[in-house]
Amino acid sequence: MEKTEQQFMQLRMLHEQIKQVQEHLQTLEKQLTELVYVHESLEEFKTVKPETEILVQLASGIFAVAKIQDPSHLRVNVGASVVVEKNVDKTKEIIGEQIQDLTKIQAEMQKQFTLVLSQIQHLQAELKDHV
Repeated sequence: MEKTEQQFMQLRMLHEQIKQVQEHLQTLEKQLTELVYVHESLEEFKTVKPETEILVQLASGIFAVAKIQDPSHLRVNVGASVVVEKNVDKTKEIIGEQIQDLTKIQAEMQKQFTLVLSQIQHLQAELKDHV
């Protein structure tokens, strides 16, 4: 196979790779936005008084009315379908750690995006010289 053909194939693969990285970055951004919202909501939740009625979403557009018995404690899924009781501050701490972890992953993905983009630009410049 000719060098130019190989470069075109490599360019197509890099374009696919950058598309995947962009999709991962969008997913991470969405997850981070949700976690930040939860973190902020937990601070507000600390002001809720016992026996306050709330709407609990069961599914998209389906809600049930519920009463908060003890707003100082929450049930938190810690993985493998294990739910434990945590106070609001400890829950905020867990969410904060998740935000930090996702932010680090996002930074790594951004570096990968920049690297692949640089490779694409370099390859395009080489191909431009040959065409």
